[in-house]
Amino acid sequence: AQKEYELERAQQELEEMKLSSKIEHEEKRRERTAREERELRDAKKELDAIREKKDRDELENRIKQKINLDRLREEEAALAESKRREKEAKDAVERYKKGEAERALREREENEERDRQYKQRLQEQLLKSGLDEEKINAILAGKKIEKPKPKEEKPQKHPYQQLPHQQLPPIVYPEPAQRPTYTRMARRHLSLETLRVYDIDFVLDQDPEYILIKRWVPEQEQDILWRHTRTVREQRSGKLVLAIEDGKKHHHHLNPDSNGFARRSAEGAAADPLPS
Repeated sequence: AQKEYELERAQQELEEMKLSSKIEHEEKRRERTAREERELRDAKKELDAIREKKDRDELENRIKQKINLDRLREEEAALAESKRREKEAKDAVERYKKGEAERALREREENEERDRQYKQRLQEQLLKSGLDEEKINAILAGKKIEKPKPKEEKPQKHPYQQLPHQQLPPIVYPEPAQRPTYTRMARRHLSLETLRVYDIDFVLDQDPEYILIKRWVPEQEQDILWRHTRTVREQRSGKLVLAIEDGKKHHHHLNPDSNGFARRSAEGAAADPLPS
């Protein structure tokens, strides 16, 4: 009975060992399977990540290529537009210069023609006024007319004094002459010195602010006389300013009166120049 018990006990232990070995083997198999599945999942994830990165890189490259291509096209279009505008601007400048040159030439020709016609009319008017050709040319050129020296006239005998009384011819009275032409000008624009320089005959008007020139004065000659008057008065004003400044430097020659104003002594007083 003891042997049977030991044999049965040994068989039972063997069965337990087999079962334990089987369980251990099954656990190892399950662990190996789980590990393989985990490794497979990790590998799949890594592969998916690689594929995703590759796809993303390819997409980025395609996008970059498209952007570069679009930018290149835009730059080419902008360059073409810039060249077109530059050409249009250059053509516009050339047209403007050509138009300005034509306009300047046309205006110069018109001005020359107007000046020629005006000088011709002025010359005709001056000839009608009785001036000689030399003075007319001087007026047209804007030059100063030299005043001729008065000639001493010898007393002439009357042509009828040598004839007997009975041989005197009948007296023929001349027809009344035409009314003389005068040009009335204001003295604030015209200096008497200018009239003397250009040897122009004149008389004072009833209004002292005006003078009467004993002939017709055309517009161009008036401009010449006015310019000469301005020049004379500007020179005179400059000399007056210098004299005033010089007087300020030598103010000790003036005697102040009781009110504090400076006045000249009776011996050193000078007459004011007459207005011209």
